[in-house]
Amino acid sequence: MAHGAADDNVSLADKLKLLRLVMAMEGFTVVGAGIAVLTSNSVTFLANVLIAISGFLGTWLSYRTVRKIAAGPTERYSYGLGRLETLSSLAVAASMAFSALFILYETVGRIYFPEPVEGGGIGLVVTAVTLLGSAYLWWRNWRLARTEGSPIFGAVWRLCRQGTLEDLLILVTVGLGLLLGREADWSHYLDPAGSLILLALLVMSIYELLRGSVGDLLDWSLSEYHQMLIMRSLAEHYDRFEQVHGIHTRRSGSQVFIELALEFDPSRSMGEVYAAMAAIRGHLAGQIPGARVVIEPMPPC
Repeated sequence: MAHGAADDNVSLADKLKLLRLVMAMEGFTVVGAGIAVLTSNSVTFLANVLIAISGFLGTWLSYRTVRKIAAGPTERYSYGLGRLETLSSLAVAASMAFSALFILYETVGRIYFPEPVEGGGIGLVVTAVTLLGSAYLWWRNWRLARTEGSPIFGAVWRLCRQGTLEDLLILVTVGLGLLLGREADWSHYLDPAGSLILLALLVMSIYELLRGSVGDLLDWSLSEYHQMLIMRSLAEHYDRFEQVHGIHTRRSGSQVFIELALEFDPSRSMGEVYAAMAAIRGHLAGQIPGARVVIEPMPPC
């Protein structure tokens, strides 16, 4: 898992611009899918508009959170507002959950009382347009989340992934339903089947968001990958200290906190110890973006 060098220093303006693009895409989807719901009887379009509304609200909340975090640590929040990112992603998951329940209710009703899809042409045209935009935003937000390790952009790229897969599914299921019309009774189940698949994708995204966010709130240690980076960095600077007495890690939003308890040779001067600590901190900060490294010198055993 390498970090994209091109995205290592993404500016706040670029992040906010990206979130505004996602909001615009979600808003366009709400309007387009809303027109499709009014002009057709497709439960898949209804599912799409509900997911888009939750996506718009979630992205707006993420936008506000990023602007708040940009202010940096305050006297009251000396560690910054990283947890606000986690709470924001939980709010996105909650909005998705409400949408999932309503979609399930509507889909079950359509399975019991199937009917052919009618009047979905406008919706298909809008869906074809949003497919391209969602795919681009999926890729762009994924790169940013991969570089920054931010729960917010982790939530947003999953929203965009969801939108891309939704659009593909709508084009297939609703398109086939319109094409076959009343000629094949089995085609009446394509629309609720598409809605059920959307529901499954939505539940998967909710699970991924909850798994990552709850771990941050519980102060889980960093992943095995990051633990290996820490050990590799210590191994490269093995000649600068004597022993490792402890390693403590946690994540708060996009910020990573690493605390190292290291024993140094007592015969070394304080200047040499400080230089060794600075070298280790600098190397770790370069390996793990957003890392805040604290090294505690320990007395000899």
